[in-house]
Amino acid sequence: MKVLDFGLAKVMGPVAASGPPSENSPTLSMAATQAGVILGTAAYMAPEQARGLATDRRADIWAFGVVLYEMIAGKRPFQGEDLTETLASVVRDKPDLSTVPSEVRRLLERCLEKDPKKRLRDISGVALLLELQTAHREAKPTKWPWAVAAVAVLGLAALGAIHLREAPPPVQAVQFSLEAPGDAQFANRYGGYAPSPDGRYVIVTARPMQGSTNMLWLRPLDSLTARALPGTEGGNMPTWSPDSKSIAFEANGELKRIEITGGAALTLCDATNSPVTQTGTWNREGVILFGGHDGLHRVSASGGGAALLTKVDPAKKETGHGYPQFLPDGDRFLYYVESADLNVRGVYASSLKNPSQRQLIVRTSAKGVYVPPRGAFPGYLLWLQDQTLVAQHFDASSLKVEGDPVSVAEEIGLNPGNPMRGAFWASDAGLLIYFSNPQTAGRPIVWVSRDGKQAEAAPDDTVFGVSIAPGAERIAFERVETTAAGGRANRDIWIRELTRGIMTRLTFDPARDVAPRWSPDGKQVAFSSDREGGVYQLYVKDASGSGQEQRVTEGPNAKILIDWTKDGKYLLFREQNPTTDRDLMAVPLDGDRKAFPVVVTPFLESTGAVSPDGRWVAYASNDSGRNEIYIQAFPAPGVNGPKGRWQVSSGGGYDVKWKSDGKELYFESLDGKMMAAAIQAGPEGVHADTPRALFSADFATTSLHEFDVTPDGQRFLLMLRPKIQDSGEKLTVVSNWQAALRK
Repeated sequence: MKVLDFGLAKVMGPVAASGPPSENSPTLSMAATQAGVILGTAAYMAPEQARGLATDRRADIWAFGVVLYEMIAGKRPFQGEDLTETLASVVRDKPDLSTVPSEVRRLLERCLEKDPKKRLRDISGVALLLELQTAHREAKPTKWPWAVAAVAVLGLAALGAIHLREAPPPVQAVQFSLEAPGDAQFANRYGGYAPSPDGRYVIVTARPMQGSTNMLWLRPLDSLTARALPGTEGGNMPTWSPDSKSIAFEANGELKRIEITGGAALTLCDATNSPVTQTGTWNREGVILFGGHDGLHRVSASGGGAALLTKVDPAKKETGHGYPQFLPDGDRFLYYVESADLNVRGVYASSLKNPSQRQLIVRTSAKGVYVPPRGAFPGYLLWLQDQTLVAQHFDASSLKVEGDPVSVAEEIGLNPGNPMRGAFWASDAGLLIYFSNPQTAGRPIVWVSRDGKQAEAAPDDTVFGVSIAPGAERIAFERVETTAAGGRANRDIWIRELTRGIMTRLTFDPARDVAPRWSPDGKQVAFSSDREGGVYQLYVKDASGSGQEQRVTEGPNAKILIDWTKDGKYLLFREQNPTTDRDLMAVPLDGDRKAFPVVVTPFLESTGAVSPDGRWVAYASNDSGRNEIYIQAFPAPGVNGPKGRWQVSSGGGYDVKWKSDGKELYFESLDGKMMAAAIQAGPEGVHADTPRALFSADFATTSLHEFDVTPDGQRFLLMLRPKIQDSGEKLTVVSNWQAALRK
């Protein structure tokens, strides 16, 4: 059936391909008891019944109102060409009461209220409303009250006959699809959406097709449209308050809160040093938890600083804690532990009172979601077996899963860079939402000339982290594969010869190998890998594929390769420091190979590149509140160069590269453009011309190595955002999903 404008909706079992005209008002009889069949007569169903939600005697009040309206007005209040349109009319349309006598207008308004909470609660109220309406009527009494009373008796008799013949319909599962709002696309398929606890709304993170600024959009499930929430620009990772009235979200290094009715966003805490990398949870005492690479963090819903609650254990190869979810008592919570050790990875339970103690609930390679008991449904834990979403009975008091897992949905999306981010979530009210196999295998890459014209398609369209070799005859990149062991997403480094079209695999270790960079002579490739202890370190290997990888770095902190200096002496990398977060470091390839700091601040230094002459480093930092591009002396201010730093960008910037002569700098703007700035550097410092836009790039996201440039600065290899409008990607929504579980 068609539900508003959400897209195609279908019941969870076989139904006829089309329905008869609505004037026949087809009845879905009680004989059709398979899962997903909605029981009743379409034109007389209450909105909650048409949507497959739980019903009570207020649905009977609605049906009485429909019968009464039809007998007075001579037509049905809700009509359509077929079954689909009739049900849509029930959910959407407001009945025309202009031709109904005033004596019964108020009664019909109360009976046909779409919100069951506002509807007349008991049939005994009919007589009272009629008496009140008649008593307040100043005109001469007419025959209408007697006619209305007669109609009421007939309507009640009809309803009584129906309910003697049929049992109350069971709650049914209804599935439909939700498209991105307006001229936008979903911005985060793994943590950028959430159903409200009461099941009335879905919040999604979306960005314009041709832009790069996220925003949160609110979609009422009984509305035709979604609306953007002003004040959520740059927002991501939404978390609902338990009363479904507020949303907490991350934006530009801060955790914020906003009411869904509108108003200014309130900053709860600075999250620069503890980035909100995972969707959070919010209890009735006003405590919010959110996940990060260093553990779970705690903050008050009224504001204040964030405090580390749980801490990752490097001895257990842990790399992050995420997706916390409070249990009903508001003290205990579930959360996911990501680890390179399959025996550690999984969903755990802990508590605010004793966060250092935890209990394993289930081993899985992605997050779990708890759904509390509701009506006849017990509590469940939703989790992933590979890409199959399963439900298992879960007792929140004893913290035990019971029985066998039951399949709920297939081909749930997994994030290749962070497997814990399974593309699904659920609400307390029985609303399940998920993406089926979203585009995770890579992103399109293209060659683009300096004037913005696409020169040619790149030879492979399933890549991450591109790097052009000296001479521009080869490229190195990451390809993603999924291993059988726990569904872990695996990346390896590959090389493609552009002239011959030959592609060869460079790394074979069953781990994640990322961020390739070529040596200045093109004979070697450096990269990062988490193959030893689950912590990313730097490695170097011959581009021919011969020999073994040489490990370059040591230590407990993750290191992601940024650049290989043109003199071949240093590797520039980004280190994840638990105290100062992301810093830029360098390691010499000769001597003791002891790493040293390049840019270390309390803020995020995410990308960088060393100038061809080895005297300057350009990098991105968010110390102003957003990422901007700066230049300072390399290896540090005052060492082989003047002190200080010079800002290049003025409207934000991210990934950065140098022209081979050092006279021009390229970077991606935050609104999806390739920028260029002329650079003059000397003993007194750096002068940067005002950056100019070369072309719109529509980058995939603000991540590392989204582009590279040929030495002459004339051709760019770009990693672009997938064209969601072409793929038809939609968010699947299932109400009352428990009713469709296979027994």
